Amino acid sequence: MKKSWKNSVTIEGYIFNVNLQERVTGENAKHPGQPFINGSINIATDDQALNIVPVYFTYVIPTYGQATAERPNPKPNPNYDILKGFINGNCTTYETVGTNATKVRIQGEIEINDFFSSRSNEMIAQKRIRGSFVNIISTLNGKEATFEADMLISSIAYKQVEEGDDYLQLNGYCFNFRGDLLPVTFSTTKGIKYFEDANISSENPMLTTVWGNIESNVVKHEIEKESAFGDVEVEVTSRTFRAWDVTGAAKEPMEFNTSETITLDELKKALENRTQYVEQRKQEQMEYQNNRNNGFAGNVTPAAEAPKPVANKGFIF
Repeated sequence: MKKSWKNSVTIEGYIFNVNLQERVTGENAKHPGQPFINGSINIATDDQALNIVPVYFTYVIPTYGQATAERPNPKPNPNYDILKGFINGNCTTYETVGTNATKVRIQGEIEINDFFSSRSNEMIAQKRIRGSFVNIISTLNGKEATFEADMLISSIAYKQVEEGDDYLQLNGYCFNFRGDLLPVTFSTTKGIKYFEDANISSENPMLTTVWGNIESNVVKHEIEKESAFGDVEVEVTSRTFRAWDVTGAAKEPMEFNTSETITLDELKKALENRTQYVEQRKQEQMEYQNNRNNGFAGNVTPAAEAPKPVANKGFIF
């Protein structure tokens, strides 16, 4: 399998608000008593704060790596100090001062937040941004939210939008730094013909590099209410959708099913690993929900199903 997959996100803009906390690992953790920061920062990438992009920080510690006998004094992690400063109020936010807010440039990667939906009784794979490097900047070069990733595209679907632009949905997988598969969907308006002409399917996937913008689109819907007298009342409702819009792709796709990229056997194994991980997460979260419900009858957690084998053809993405 390819050793290094592209997976990067760059966010530049104003700090809209901060939802970070400093914590300490428990006694049963791999490294007990370790201070760390997790939470999120919302970034406004335009002066009107119409596009607000959340960036998540899962586990940021004061140093790059843990102290060991071979490396007793690991290099300090400046990102920890910056985030701790935000927690202590060493920043201004768009919520309070508008465009006089602290400006930042954050680099990160695409990750998946797997969570259990009690409503559907299924696991949901939610795409999000994991922050890695934070820099406070004095001026904004472009106020951007962009991504670039290697993607294995297994299917496409044309979507018609009643009050907006039609788009093509790209379904498939990206990869993290460990080579794990991340189920993702992107959209594209500029690349509709290109991807449709590629005859993409689960038997004929496309492995390529794509890039684009992360945008929040507001769709407004007006309903006129007639009255027995007076003017017609117009009720306006709006919904916000976050789109990962692909604006470009590599001129030549990568060859699929080779040792230089990823073979069918490696893909099969990665899919099975993904299935096992999701089942484990589902079991853990269902048990947590049951404990919160005090173990009342009717809330018994069923045994996790064994992962189903994956065929060599017709992968389900």
